[in-house]
Amino acid sequence: MKQLANLSDAEYLVHLCMTPAPKTEAVQGKTPKQARKELARLGMSVAEWSRLHQVKQGATYEVLYGKHKGKRGEAHRIAVLLGIKDGVIAQASSQP
Repeated sequence: MKQLANLSDAEYLVHLCMTPAPKTEAVQGKTPKQARKELARLGMSVAEWSRLHQVKQGATYEVLYGKHKGKRGEAHRIAVLLGIKDGVIAQASSQP
């Protein structure tokens, strides 16, 4: 995953816009429809967003259209990044 210092101005702006706001337990995340509208508001395609966040485009579509709920794996990561789900994204260990 890219470090913020290595992002271009446009990528950093997208990062700021797409980073979910801190939530309390009582607040629900965005719906998939709201996340799709947010991408449209930013003028960003699913393919662009997927490349920026280094996730599979097909998996992103599946989360955005409700086929996957984001319970685990890449779908979980996508749902958290889109703000659909409150959660933690585990960092991969660099040790074998």
